[in-house]
This record gives sequence, structure tokens and C-alpha cells, in this order.
Amino acid sequence: MSLQARATVVLNEPVVRFLIVGSSVAALDFACFVALVAWGMSSVAANIAGMTLGFFAGLWAHYAITFRVQESLNWRLAARYGLSFVFNLVLGTLAIHFLLWATVPAALAKFITIAIVAASNFAVSKLFVFRQP
Repeated sequence: MSLQARATVVLNEPVVRFLIVGSSVAALDFACFVALVAWGMSSVAANIAGMTLGFFAGLWAHYAITFRVQESLNWRLAARYGLSFVFNLVLGTLAIHFLLWATVPAALAKFITIAIVAASNFAVSKLFVFRQP
């Protein structure tokens, strides 16, 4: 099997596409977080801002690339993604708040929080948001 054929097979796996898209969204979230903290915003507020930015980028990217949803992007789908965002925002905010309380440095706390939210987001997205009949 050629390298191109193997790459095509690998990229047809939703979990691989999720890792690529999710890493891009996480990088955007992290960059926003670091910039806002550097400008004096609290870590918890910067976490919320970064995750919100990631929400909008992730909605389209997971819809079009990760899960290749056949239905048009509509309010029902966006509402399910919004509910998953609220769930993951609460999870991420609690996680970063706890990690900061435990004196983990802010950048490391954000990195750990991104990992926790990424795992949750994949499960919720696959089973609830972008499920296909």
C-alpha cells in the first residue's frame, strides 16, 4: 500500500480527524489564554474567553472535518453543540480553578484542562452532538 493510500485510510478515522481539528482549536484556545493572562486578565476569565473562541472555531471544524456531518448546519445542531460547550466550559472552569488552587502554574493548568476537555468533548460530540442515524 502506498504512503498516500495509508494516509487516506488514517485520515478516514474520526478520532484522527478529531485530534487534528482538536489540536488546532486547542492551540487557538491556549494562545488566547496566554495572551489574555499576559495582559492582566485572571486565569479563570482567560480560560472562559479562550474556550469561547474555541467553541466557534470548533463548531464548524468538527461539523465539516471531524464528523463530516451530512445534514446542513442548522440551529438544532448548533444548539446541541452549544449544550456540549456549556458542559465542557463548566468542566474546564472547575478543572482550572482546582488546579490553580493546588498551585499548579497557570500555563500548565491550562494545558491539563485542555486535555480533560478534549477527551470529554470527543465523547460528547460523537455520542450527542454529531451523532448520525
